Amino acid sequence: MPLRAGPSLGRLEVQSIVLKKFVLDLKSSLPLCRGSERVDITTRQGVYVVLHCQFHPLETSSPSTFCCGVGESCPLPLFHPQPCFNSVVETPALPHFVELTVDGIFEACKNAAPENVSLQGALEMALLACICDATGRRPSEILWWYGGGVEEQCKIARSIKINQMYTREERKDGVVSGCVKLKVGDDPIRDAERVNAAAGSIDDGLLRLDANQSWPRAEYQLFAEFLTNEAKAKIEYIEEPTVTWEDWSAEVGIPIAMDESLVSATKFPASEGRDVHFVLKPGVLGLRRACQYVVRYGGRCCLSSMFESSLSMYWYTAMAALCGDQVYHGLSTSGRLIEARAPSYDELIVKDALWSVDLTDCERELRELTLSIVRDDSPFS
Repeated sequence: MPLRAGPSLGRLEVQSIVLKKFVLDLKSSLPLCRGSERVDITTRQGVYVVLHCQFHPLETSSPSTFCCGVGESCPLPLFHPQPCFNSVVETPALPHFVELTVDGIFEACKNAAPENVSLQGALEMALLACICDATGRRPSEILWWYGGGVEEQCKIARSIKINQMYTREERKDGVVSGCVKLKVGDDPIRDAERVNAAAGSIDDGLLRLDANQSWPRAEYQLFAEFLTNEAKAKIEYIEEPTVTWEDWSAEVGIPIAMDESLVSATKFPASEGRDVHFVLKPGVLGLRRACQYVVRYGGRCCLSSMFESSLSMYWYTAMAALCGDQVYHGLSTSGRLIEARAPSYDELIVKDALWSVDLTDCERELRELTLSIVRDDSPFS
């Protein structure tokens, strides 16, 4: 069946919606920082949305088929709005029939969970998974379609590069290649010294910096002044360096990337800057908007996870595969989680000097994990 961006693919008749709560322990306490706020978490709590549907293809001569799909809602403190943390006491009310157009899916999910962007994303993921199950299409193909892409232009990378991540509390010794992400946003001079030291330990790699909207303009300028030329040459970009997004930030000589500011943006794209990168967190940005950025600006997009379970990680990897094979993605957060089912997403990552994950492996494990959640024959908490 061809995937046309405009016309409908058919309809999904929703037969049942089941919510399955899960709790995943973290291997150690995790500090989360955003601006001046900080919280420490020890678990990740969320809900799987399990859909059972009947797929009715557009061609009436083709038979209808049963299908199922699973989505994940796992809001993260400081990064998701408060309504996402309210207990889900009622099953989201999707329409009995969901029209399989981009707008039809998006509007159905938005109306079913009007104030909960995390639950909306879970419903989107579950519906797209149903389409994959019914049509045999790969997740990357369906995500490309959902972003408005033309089928003939869809290119899918097999191997996805992953950046290594270090928090303020962790060391960066021994990293000599690849892409390393460092958290900054504290004392600007001390952070500049840390970045300078990291640059000296990387022979042929890149540095990514993440300030999480921490600095006023003057402190960011001070940070930039204390960076060595060697460090600046190795910085791919810095995410959200100032308290509020300002395009002038690129004028200090360091490329910049939008992250948190994408969520509140009222226009697409959120910035017209030709050199601005986009850090996409589908769990808070929404699958549709993330897919739109990937389709239009793939080479400047970095998929970024938020300590979700392997289910979301497999979907994010499918989206990352649409950005080409040269981009490093922020998909290393699952290493913090303790997951009962093996192999987990983290166990699929090849952790040599260059971290990467194979898309075919992820597609296989996504199918198996989806079936396990549907059958509920494996522990998830």
